[in-house]
Amino acid sequence: MIIIKQLDRELNEKYYFHFCAYEGINEQKRSCCTKIILTIIDVNDNSPKFQHNQQLPLIINVSEFSPINTELIQMKAFDPDEGINGQIRYTFSKWTLNDQTISEIFYLNPSNGSITLLKQLDYEIRTNYELQIQAKDLGLNAIPSYSTVIIQVQISRLPFTQVKKCGPVPAGKHRKLLEHGSSIPTGNFSDFFR
Repeated sequence: MIIIKQLDRELNEKYYFHFCAYEGINEQKRSCCTKIILTIIDVNDNSPKFQHNQQLPLIINVSEFSPINTELIQMKAFDPDEGINGQIRYTFSKWTLNDQTISEIFYLNPSNGSITLLKQLDYEIRTNYELQIQAKDLGLNAIPSYSTVIIQVQISRLPFTQVKKCGPVPAGKHRKLLEHGSSIPTGNFSDFFR
């Protein structure tokens, strides 16, 4: 048996064959048959993919009156690989951890990607936070994926959280706005998540 085409476990995990050997001719012909199941072993050839478009940031409007332990959003990624190659861990990126206030105010659950409040927000102290989330599987030679969440602190009491998809924003534009403490323009945002 010779493999003549690239195998992909995510497309087809098992192949079934029925082999027979024959000898003799006519009435004296004899045969022996056997079944073979070929199982494709997984390799870590996929990176996690977030459910939304990873190229665009998510915008979350959060009231400064949101209580501690409020879940702001759950970042979900999927990896089609098997076993530890498909088990995902979520962390803040090194770039995000350079801002020490992020880890003091927000908790990222490494198992399910849930982001919760550890500390009360204060609009007068800071109006914007940019969180870069890393999703990485536990397999060998894992390649991480990244997604950005921009949290905008609101003065209003309700709703506690409001999530929007962000339309096209020129690279680095939202980061520049955050550095200057400005609000993200709302004209580029489209549908609410349902």
